[in-house]
Amino acid sequence: MKFCECDTIITLVDKNNISKGTVGTIVLCHKNNDDYEIEFCNSNGETMAFVVYNSKEIKKV
Repeated sequence: MKFCECDTIITLVDKNNISKGTVGTIVLCHKNNDDYEIEFCNSNGETMAFVVYNSKEIKKV
């Protein structure tokens, strides 16, 4: 599945201290492969982390 920048996603795997089921936003689509940089924020809207996920590790909300 292809995703776009600003898509809201949910993680399907644990990765880099981000738990499965965490909601994030795609901020960058890597053009040469199927990877996406995801931003995760806390309840105050502050950025907690940026983590790269493969399309098989996320799904659209």
